[in-house]
Amino acid sequence: MGKVLLASRGDGNNIRGSGYGNQCRNVLETSWQWVISDIEIIVQTYKEWILRTIEETWNLFHKKFIALWDEHKDGSGEAYLPAIYNNPELQQLVQKKFMEDLFHDTLGFGAAKMIRRIVGVAHVEDLESITDASRRADCEHRALEVAKLLLKERRKFHAITEVISAIKKFQ
Repeated sequence: MGKVLLASRGDGNNIRGSGYGNQCRNVLETSWQWVISDIEIIVQTYKEWILRTIEETWNLFHKKFIALWDEHKDGSGEAYLPAIYNNPELQQLVQKKFMEDLFHDTLGFGAAKMIRRIVGVAHVEDLESITDASRRADCEHRALEVAKLLLKERRKFHAITEVISAIKKFQ
């Protein structure tokens, strides 16, 4: 290893090390790679958390909505005829159809909102805060592709897990 100047004493005599500068540089580079890998892990963990939150939110909403529907089935028949509420099989079919339609409407509305928040006037800070224009454009493009898929193909999705799988393909 070559000698590396570490410091000067001020009297003309330099303090020299035996490659310590290179070793310090290697440690710093390794530390930086470690930090970058941690950032990548954090970003991946955050992405997984977002997708898991989407899935858990829909599943919880679905469960609670059906539970409330079942709890109040003895009402006056404001939404459906009382005969539907009195027939468990028929009620389950109606609930399934209603929730399926609501799911598809939710996907379409969410997709339209995504498009509006990218193309329209009211942008989102998540994308606006990306300072690298090329990177921001790539993120916006992928988000628009997801939105386009959800808007145009929403009726092909039958479960939130299918939506999550489709979104993952755009990462």
